[in-house]
Order: sequence, then structure tokens, then C-alpha cells
Amino acid sequence: MIVLLVLAAAALVGVVPRAVAIAYFVASGMSLLLYGWDKAAAGRGARRTPEKTLHLFDLLGGWPGALIAQQQFRHKTAKTSFQAMFWVTVVVNVAVAGWLLSAGGVPAPKDATGSACPAGPGCLFQATNSSTAWNANRHPIMLRRSA
Repeated sequence: MIVLLVLAAAALVGVVPRAVAIAYFVASGMSLLLYGWDKAAAGRGARRTPEKTLHLFDLLGGWPGALIAQQQFRHKTAKTSFQAMFWVTVVVNVAVAGWLLSAGGVPAPKDATGSACPAGPGCLFQATNSSTAWNANRHPIMLRRSA
């Protein structure tokens, strides 16, 4: 829950793209539902959700919702092999997301001439006809328009 709140706050202040936060919320909601359905199916003796499916949603960013579901439904918390793979998916997801959101995974913004933003703390450049600029870390910055 705290992870999702921090992600939402980071998206609101522009540290993380809003699309990333939305993707994590959607994937987390789907994971929570899948874990709930699997727990209910286990209680009824019905067909279960395959563990590979649960892990796939965890890997794609649904792990915060899965963590909530595991505690809320007391589901998949005692199976050691499942927990080991769950934490592998968490580490891989966080590592890939961190890389993609860093300078290594996101292409440098370009100005109207196609020039890349040079590295350095003084780098701030604005796209033509836009109220958005980028800093040296390639994070968008909203600019105020003068009246």
C-alpha cells in the first residue's frame, strides 16, 4: 500500500511519469483480483489460477497488489517456493523499472533541431510550442507562461 502511495505522489510531482503510476495501479488491481479469485476457487475446490499467471502479473508491476492480497486473503504466504519466485519477480520488476526510468533506459529528449540535451546540471531545454521542458536527468518540468 505504501509503495502505491509513494508512486502516486511521485507521479503527481512529476518525478515518475503518470503512465507508469497508472500501469502499476492497474496491474496491482488485476493481481489483487486474481489472488482473490484463486483463494475463492481454492475454498470451493474449483479450478485454480495457475501460479505462472500470478507471477506474470506480479512481474508486470502487479506485485504491490499481490502483496496486499497475500496479507488480506492469507493466500500463498506459506508456500516457500511460491514466495521465493514472488520476490524474484519483485526484484526483477523494480530493477527493470528503475533502469527504464533512469538515463539508461529512457532516450534523451531532443529539441526542435534534433539535438540531444547535453549532460550537466545547467541543462534545461524546451520543445518548440510546448510548456514542457526537461532537466539534465531527463525529467519533464512544467514551465510557467508569462502573461
